[in-house]
Amino acid sequence: MTPIPKRDLQLLVIDDDPVISMLSAMMLRSIDRTATVSCFSKPAHEITDIISLLSDDKKRTIAFLDINIPDMNGWEVLDAIAEKTNKELPATTRIYLISSSISTSDKLRAYSNQLISGYFEKPLLHEDLSNLIFGDHVASMDGLWEENKPIRSTNETWII
Repeated sequence: MTPIPKRDLQLLVIDDDPVISMLSAMMLRSIDRTATVSCFSKPAHEITDIISLLSDDKKRTIAFLDINIPDMNGWEVLDAIAEKTNKELPATTRIYLISSSISTSDKLRAYSNQLISGYFEKPLLHEDLSNLIFGDHVASMDGLWEENKPIRSTNETWII
């Protein structure tokens, strides 16, 4: 596979709150002005477009998915993605859950899902997003990510 230039980046914000979506999009555009930023507020109606963008192996794609969305929550979005993609996304695609929840069970569930690359608590921090977009580790995620690596690789899920 031909390496994808860092500048060929698409960013997806999947969140029902228009203010959060707008602020996230503005912050993401300020970090990388060349990136394409798409916002989705009703994933139940937009799931086909979301999956199409996530499945594009010609671009580097980073999606920020809120857990608490009324019409189709983040877990249901992940189930739909898993069903349509056979639980396999291109190596160039990353999905990060974002939530105002501080629930340990949400974090554990996220880190046991092989489609998830990480979990952010709202509000999103400019520094973390910048590090993530430009390929650096986000230190706040490293602990749970490493602890749960064996579970993600065996496709097991935790009952919470």
